[in-house]
Amino acid sequence: MGWMFPYGWEPTGVAGFEMDADPPEVPAGFLHTVVPGDTLYNLATRYGISVEAITAVNPGVVPENLQVGSVLRIPVPGVVTYIRYTIRPGDTLWLLGQRFGVDWRRLARINHVMDPSNLMVGMTLLIPA
Repeated sequence: MGWMFPYGWEPTGVAGFEMDADPPEVPAGFLHTVVPGDTLYNLATRYGISVEAITAVNPGVVPENLQVGSVLRIPVPGVVTYIRYTIRPGDTLWLLGQRFGVDWRRLARINHVMDPSNLMVGMTLLIPA
């Protein structure tokens, strides 16, 4: 019998990574080496994904200044991927939802947050990329 997830749980499509750490390989995707003329928009169009999907799995990438020879992770379209985010002082689900473009209620459901007003610093959340 396969894995059974609790009600409301959404399994991840890739191994998550900490926002503050170097992300690991993206199993549900592939790597692309930047060549002269590449832009995030062109890569997104070529691979059928959004610019936001690329930037979500490549923290620290400056879209206006892609470095030739750098390696970008490209997620597979249609696969829900998540990043791991560690709660910092002042974070709220609403602010995180605004920052990452995800409804705060979805963040609460994915992470089984019963009291959205009581996030604890250091707590780790899964955020859809």
